[in-house]
Amino acid sequence: MICTSYFTYGLDPQRKIQVANDSYKYLKPWYDSMLSLGLEGRVFHDSLSSYFISKYETDKIKFVKVPPGKYCACDYRWQAYAKWVNENKPDWLLFTDCCDVVIVQDPFKFIRDPDKLYVGVEDGAGHPSNKIGENRWMGKLFAGAAKKLSASYQAIKNEDVLNCGIVGGHLSQASRFLELMDAMVNDVDPTEDYLNSVKAQVRTIDMACTNVICRNEYFKGRIVSGYPLHNKYKRNDVAMDVYVRHK
Repeated sequence: MICTSYFTYGLDPQRKIQVANDSYKYLKPWYDSMLSLGLEGRVFHDSLSSYFISKYETDKIKFVKVPPGKYCACDYRWQAYAKWVNENKPDWLLFTDCCDVVIVQDPFKFIRDPDKLYVGVEDGAGHPSNKIGENRWMGKLFAGAAKKLSASYQAIKNEDVLNCGIVGGHLSQASRFLELMDAMVNDVDPTEDYLNSVKAQVRTIDMACTNVICRNEYFKGRIVSGYPLHNKYKRNDVAMDVYVRHK
């Protein structure tokens, strides 16, 4: 099961715009690739119209409506996923971004080890290196919206930046990740201006949470990243021998 989200409440925390409702263009990269491969997927949304859903829903791609969240869409999606996974319990799961992700091959031909969690990794594009402590965006994040995790930042700053635009694995690993993500987002509890202000430089904390969670004692030695799971991050890499292309 491959899950993505299409939320239109609040501002997109990266693009600082309101995502348009019922936009096939927004969904197209993920949707078209899923359709061509005949893969089973779920699109979590808050306000897509019944017309849009009836036009694009198939026997394998279904739309799951959830109420708007308390936090920004990037963070809230994990809470929506956690609730749905707890109720439905698919054996294997992959969670991806939507508008900048293409599924190149069936990822579950590679995601096969039930003891591993498969996560995207950044390769330093636009930054001096791929280390958390040398990534300007991550530094701003841990100093701002995720400052409650600043102690964890010091412990992991020499680790590679993991990217939660791709996260998946067996139910046993995915549900553990979702449980920890749900709890950590609630614990950090970003403020309302974090959701609505166009002035904030970084308004989403899921990247910080992902990097902290994946370096805890439980996930130590369980993380699989990079090739062939996905292409090189932000390098215009159109490799066809990977399973997922992200940015």
